[in-house]
Amino acid sequence: MLLSFYLQSSHTFFCLDTKERAFIMTMDAAAGVIGFICGPAFSAITSLSALQFSFNLGFMTLNINSETSPGFISALFAIGALLCMIPFKDVPKPTGATESPSCLDYFRVYKVSFLGVLVCLFTNFAFTSAFTIFETTGPLYTLANPYLKFDVFDNSVTFAAVAGNALLAIVILQVIMRFVLSSDRLNLIGFSIFVTAGLATLWDWNNGYVTFPRFCVGIFFISFGFTVNQSLVLVVFSKILEGK
Repeated sequence: MLLSFYLQSSHTFFCLDTKERAFIMTMDAAAGVIGFICGPAFSAITSLSALQFSFNLGFMTLNINSETSPGFISALFAIGALLCMIPFKDVPKPTGATESPSCLDYFRVYKVSFLGVLVCLFTNFAFTSAFTIFETTGPLYTLANPYLKFDVFDNSVTFAAVAGNALLAIVILQVIMRFVLSSDRLNLIGFSIFVTAGLATLWDWNNGYVTFPRFCVGIFFISFGFTVNQSLVLVVFSKILEGK
């Protein structure tokens, strides 16, 4: 969020070369993706029996348990984000700068690719929706699966592992982009296949249930591919906008 604020407020970012911009955008994506994945992982903490208690606060009683703790943690994070923003000031416009152009000016005057923008936005929406469905229905499936029978704590540990895999994906992506393959298009295609392969692995063939090894392979491919793709989409988006 802080990086996005900076990008919207300053032209300095677009003075960086392509590789530097790619590195910054993947770090921005990493922060968003890891936060997105880590949310369910906090249930591993809130489900601990030692954290189930109540206390009086003036005229009311606060109940801290596995149902209420996620709300309190979310509130603390929101307060933390608010406090982080307080020291920031708007970056002043360069001397002689004109008023900010309208949205249509970006496409008409600055020749920004309208199709490219739409593709980036749709791709971001598609990958996020696919992972959200997986994240939402996954815990219900692991509870019903006789091979798994995951409770709240087990599912939380699973998402913590997914977050760790996402961090690994960001590191590997940096290596790939610098030393192996610099083509954003080919990397996006390749890691989209990763996500598709992961979802196909979790498919209940013959109306059966996914075994634990298949489950691990599936979530590895899904989390790895999702993280890389979200990062690459932001990289491509920054290149489409260039210095405009």
